[in-house]
Amino acid sequence: MFFHPFTALRLTDIPTLMKFKGRGGWSAFGTYRKFIEPWWQSLNIKTVLDIGANAGQFGHACRLAFPTIRLHSFEPLKGPFTKLSSLAEDDRNWTVHNFALSNVAGETQIHADEYSPSSSLLQMSERHREHFPQTGQTTQQIIETKRLEDIFGDLAIEGRTLMKLDVQGYELAVLDGAEKILPEIDYILTEMSFVSLYEEQPLFADVYSRLCHSNFSFKGFFDQCVSPKTGELLQGDGIFVRNR
Repeated sequence: MFFHPFTALRLTDIPTLMKFKGRGGWSAFGTYRKFIEPWWQSLNIKTVLDIGANAGQFGHACRLAFPTIRLHSFEPLKGPFTKLSSLAEDDRNWTVHNFALSNVAGETQIHADEYSPSSSLLQMSERHREHFPQTGQTTQQIIETKRLEDIFGDLAIEGRTLMKLDVQGYELAVLDGAEKILPEIDYILTEMSFVSLYEEQPLFADVYSRLCHSNFSFKGFFDQCVSPKTGELLQGDGIFVRNR
């Protein structure tokens, strides 16, 4: 996910906005504002799988917009996971997991960027650094990976389920590891790139085709990201709904 443009602020929004201070700021508040719209509220979401949780910005927005949901957040990086754990520690319906989801179970190396939302299991491309010059200072961490279909039965999934993917080019690997349980997922919100920001990453057409083949329909974009340097459209958060 990425930063939302300035959202028109009403006086009645100020108390809620203050709840995002230090917890995602305008970006997370913009996500919350979208989730409280009638269409999203009508979906009757009961469980959210927050895959690529970073420090919990998306999860915090979900918790405020859907107060009764069961929330699972997955974040492999040590620093962001510490912040995520602190945010969720007093919420008995918010479970945090310190590993990445993939198509294989085991250990692997992740490229941990100083700007943590740009960290990825894939190598960052030069084009990424050109558009976002604050990124590119990376170190390597060894992390654990699991397949979602292997752990799904342990997650106490209830009711209609939203899967959110913010995995920096690793979308198809996560979906490969979730193939058997995708019929149990009702909604998917996934980042999709129009240009290669990571080496060998799938692009929009690849993710779109995979989800349509898995019996989901594309409903449009939740948000879009443009280059702060050129204005070029780089990514979009696609909304997919399972066909019934």
